[in-house]
Amino acid sequence: DAEGREMFVRLLYSCLTDADARDTEAHTAPDNAAARENVSLPTLQSLRDTLVTKQEKDFAGRTGKVNEIRREVYDDCRRVGSERAPGFFELTVPTGGGKTRSSLAFALEHAIANGLRRVIYAIPYTSIIDQTTDVFRDIFGADPGIVLEHHSAVDPPQTIKGEKQEDEEQDRTAETEQWRLLAAEDWEASIICTTTVQLFESLFSNRPGACRKLHRLAKSVIVLDEAQCLPAHLLGPIRSGLNALVKHFGATVVFCTATQPAHRIESRWMDGIEAIPIISDPAPHFNALRRVTWRTESDPWDWNRVAAEMRSETTSCITVVNTRKQALDLIDSLLPGDSSDSFEILHLSTLLCGAHRRDVIERIKRRLKQKDGPPILMVSTQVIEAGIDLSAPRLFRAEGPLERIIQAAGRCNREMEFGPEGGRVTVFIPAENVSPQGFYQRAQNRTRNLVASVLSRGEAFPYDDPVIITDYFAALYGDLKKDADAKDITPERKRLHYDAVAEKFRMIEQDTVSVVVQNYRPEITEPLLDKARQARTITRDLWRQLQPFTVSLYRHEVTETTAPEERPGLRVWSGAYDILRGIPLKNGVADVVMKPENSVW
Repeated sequence: DAEGREMFVRLLYSCLTDADARDTEAHTAPDNAAARENVSLPTLQSLRDTLVTKQEKDFAGRTGKVNEIRREVYDDCRRVGSERAPGFFELTVPTGGGKTRSSLAFALEHAIANGLRRVIYAIPYTSIIDQTTDVFRDIFGADPGIVLEHHSAVDPPQTIKGEKQEDEEQDRTAETEQWRLLAAEDWEASIICTTTVQLFESLFSNRPGACRKLHRLAKSVIVLDEAQCLPAHLLGPIRSGLNALVKHFGATVVFCTATQPAHRIESRWMDGIEAIPIISDPAPHFNALRRVTWRTESDPWDWNRVAAEMRSETTSCITVVNTRKQALDLIDSLLPGDSSDSFEILHLSTLLCGAHRRDVIERIKRRLKQKDGPPILMVSTQVIEAGIDLSAPRLFRAEGPLERIIQAAGRCNREMEFGPEGGRVTVFIPAENVSPQGFYQRAQNRTRNLVASVLSRGEAFPYDDPVIITDYFAALYGDLKKDADAKDITPERKRLHYDAVAEKFRMIEQDTVSVVVQNYRPEITEPLLDKARQARTITRDLWRQLQPFTVSLYRHEVTETTAPEERPGLRVWSGAYDILRGIPLKNGVADVVMKPENSVW
């Protein structure tokens, strides 16, 4: 078929590009070529055996309903992975059901049974990648060749934390970092963790550097974590591209989430994919792992009311809102009534640079586990919803898309440490109910109508019911029609117009500018910025080291005063940067969904 031919040319181009780059490297950078040859990739069988040993040890030391469900999910994943031929699969596991390790168990068993070569995880947020790679390295170790973390915000070597290392450890860190940089060029690794942006913008690119790794997708298990985050306006070409990889190039694709979208919708923009459920009936797991009780408020709340509700709690709580401006407004409402010894207020949004966000996440994880100290009042945008492994007893969620509400609730009573259904979640309507435009707003409106129709009958809305979720997604995606390929990318693919496809396929389309925050952990940023100012060009490696300290702002929020362009492409934020608010911008009307690449306390 035409799309299969288009993909064949892409993968052939990838093979030629990689071969040419390696041949050039052997002549111009023999040390790099030797470093590649010195890394021995472990067999997938050895990784599977290590995972099995680790899982058996962990299961033996834990009891209770959560552990029982995780064991059932894990066993099903291993069984189905070893029995089934390559194709499309869906893994629907409730939050906290052990999705990360179980999906890895499926991938390894499936790859071994079918002669596949590697496992590729594509994840929407870098914070989840950090968490996922930590899980994998805890299982397999950090030796080169096993787990490759490839995205724009990877930290420089761990010496950035200011810790002195012994010479042997420094050598090991340098060796690992050298391998990571080389392997990121062509994805020669056993397990790859990347972003959905990196995966799909490379898949539809026409640039040699981006395309060089694409041949690694053939005969691989591709796990799309948090699949509900795939951009709706590109769902047509994404599904078409995946279908070509599965149909013609021996790949397997796993749609993995706690709120599984409907994949069998009667629409010519959605056909061609029949995903096999790894868990044949997930409803009992959802019923067994109900952790929260729900309350839906029908009257709008202003931010003072939300702040008052949060302050009235005697335990820690999290409030998730739809935009960055809403988060800042709620913080302003919280602060006047707060005394420093009664609460600790934390904030998480893309107004914080990536390094700051990771520090906040680690801070709240530690504080939520402590029995003493003041309660945490956490204000967050959607960046907290998918995959962040933390648990609070109380959560408030502003009205939004149904799947986002359910994902947010996954941060409440996650381990059932407060008992079955011991967490409490309140869904409220903000008086200033501005939300991201486009598909997000469409999904929010459909959720509002769905909830209102149930409440009008005097019934409580069943947020935990998988049937409700499936019906919601079916209706939502059924509404898309041609909007699933809003830029007519598929016809360009059939015509082999690679330049047009690359131009049209943009997962991140907002008119944003990245600025470097220099006064958060300046002991790291200032030497890097000095090097950038003195260099003739900013190298890819230098920009990678600066990435954890960048914030994406809309172009109208950036001026030559607040963020002067010191070098082409390098803007340094010289305005205020607050330890609570990050960049305290308040002049936006409505945020759009930001790039999902979305100081030690």
